[in-house]
Amino acid sequence: MTIRIAALAALFLLSACGTAAHPTTFPPTPIRAAVLQPPPTHTPQPISATTTPVGTPLPSPTEGGPGPIVEAIVITEPQVAAGVVSPVHIEGEADPTFEQSLSLHILDAEGNVVGQGAAQIEADTGQRGRYRADVPFRVDSEQPGRIIVYSVSARDGSITHLNSVEVRLKPSGEATPGIADSGSPLEAIVIHSPAPGASLTPTVTITGEAAPTFEQHLNAMIQDEMGNVIATGSTLIQADAGQRGPFSFTLTYRIIAAGPGRIVVYDTSPRDGGIVHLASVEVRLTP
Repeated sequence: MTIRIAALAALFLLSACGTAAHPTTFPPTPIRAAVLQPPPTHTPQPISATTTPVGTPLPSPTEGGPGPIVEAIVITEPQVAAGVVSPVHIEGEADPTFEQSLSLHILDAEGNVVGQGAAQIEADTGQRGRYRADVPFRVDSEQPGRIIVYSVSARDGSITHLNSVEVRLKPSGEATPGIADSGSPLEAIVIHSPAPGASLTPTVTITGEAAPTFEQHLNAMIQDEMGNVIATGSTLIQADAGQRGPFSFTLTYRIIAAGPGRIVVYDTSPRDGGIVHLASVEVRLTP
């Protein structure tokens, strides 16, 4: 599957410009910037990746895990299914990030980037706060689109959290309202285990809970210190269609030396295969 991502340097240069761009399909590279498509289902080196069978009992969403967690990156504007025109006003609230910076992309119906920008979290370092930005884009016809907002790692430039909203992109005319969200949104993907900072051995069990996804499908990967993908897998949310529920993966990785790593769980779109939500935890990997 094609991976559409940008080189980190180019991403921030373009974000700083804040100008509309022609549709861009990024070349395949390691996941170190705007992940618009998921990684390959396997990597060149031998990897064992297994998943928990659908019938395996799992703990309830709150058993052994934290209480309700608010979404790390909330998008309050535009709303779901809104008709947006350029420049689109993007606003929300986010947990603290590296240098309190967020990246924003506008994707067309095929997952191409048609607009991009950046926003600062309006809060002191280490504090949650609001963000806002007006991002221009260009399309030739009205079509489905997606707005993604994400944070990146200071260590390797990989995405650490990503949220998105599905909209209608309009080349001109008037913006139209979307579907209002009710209440404070829960984090769509919560990783209960491993805990942040945990020291892992090559066979890793990943558990958590997630909001409903297309066919209740979820994906996971393990990244090494440089952001390279060293294990991948998929599983199903253990709940009826349309219901939030627990999930579990068992992945096996192979490395030569101990070092920092990252556990990533993400959801993809049935429309274009692009990543619509991503959560991660920083860990330590041992051989």
